[in-house]
Amino acid sequence: MFRRISLLNKRGFLPNKENFNRGFLFSPLLVIPLFLVIISGLLIKSIQGDFLVSNYSDHILTGFLGYFLAFFISYIPLERLRKYLVPFYLCSLISLLLIYFFGISVSGAQRWLNLGIFSFQPDLGTSLVLLVLTGVMLYWAHMPIEWILILVFFLVTSTLYLILPTLLIFWIPFIGYLAYRSSKKKIIFTALAISFHLLVANLTPILWQYGLKEYQKDRLVLFLDPNRDPLGGGYHLIQSQIAIGSGGLFGSGLLQGKLTNLQFIPEQHTDFIFSALGEELGFMGCIIVLFLFFFLIQKLINTATIARTNFESLIVIGIASTFLFQIIINLFMTIGLGPVTGIPLPFMSYGRTSLVTNFISIGFVLSILKRSRSLRS
Repeated sequence: MFRRISLLNKRGFLPNKENFNRGFLFSPLLVIPLFLVIISGLLIKSIQGDFLVSNYSDHILTGFLGYFLAFFISYIPLERLRKYLVPFYLCSLISLLLIYFFGISVSGAQRWLNLGIFSFQPDLGTSLVLLVLTGVMLYWAHMPIEWILILVFFLVTSTLYLILPTLLIFWIPFIGYLAYRSSKKKIIFTALAISFHLLVANLTPILWQYGLKEYQKDRLVLFLDPNRDPLGGGYHLIQSQIAIGSGGLFGSGLLQGKLTNLQFIPEQHTDFIFSALGEELGFMGCIIVLFLFFFLIQKLINTATIARTNFESLIVIGIASTFLFQIIINLFMTIGLGPVTGIPLPFMSYGRTSLVTNFISIGFVLSILKRSRSLRS
């Protein structure tokens, strides 16, 4: 369970080489992601077949690059980067604007920015991570859980308005109850919370009509009944479920999956890599990979609880919540319990931008862990 941060003492960093632990090169925080990269690299080879056209070597090489990049970043005290947070944030906003005007389309989605020597992607699915990330970090910083739920539950309000609007009769008062019990200024805060959710409900049809593109609407609707369009938008979900189900307990064997080898699932090496895992390594292989993810998340949470400052603790818990959300949503997507959102499986889905970014995040965590241990020694 999460142990929320208490007020931590802001002590200085002790930057001397004797505090450096070479064992960090073999830390589970680095070894587990690299192992996941290697396993997924073999799955990508199975998906794409011919070595000359396969992305598996790119994936593995990028993984090793990320491994050593994370190790190098662990030398950098994170506090030194704190003053650059606002410029980084502004650059992110500018990149979103550039994609809107100059982005290139891939598979019908305009979410890539080509910088000549390389391209990178911020997309709608990944942007949803920010909502969960914000909620978890606010909870970790001791914001009342009711306030966080009132903010996050706008998605539920919007969904109910589209699917079962009559339930809003009970849902909106429940939001009011959460607000009433969690604030000293009960009447004012309750009125604000109810007004916010009523506004969301009324804006939902406008946002649905004009805020989403057709492929995004299809993804949100078809997961409820992929057989409505079995050869179109529902094809990925149907084939993914068949592939995972055909794996049985132990799978068909690495590089031996028939549906995977025959490329029944388009772009399986990216968002649907888990379906290849399920077919070729079966239920047991999936359990092992999920256990590795669980162990990695647990190590991140442990690091957050021993961080020297609130700033460092929030950074680590933000990274942990991002990974956890991506794992859950990607898993739900591939087994048909959620819509196709384009959210990758960390360290396993092919994508050099996301893979390097994930390893950079691990490097930040190692930096925080190293300095928290040196302070205690």
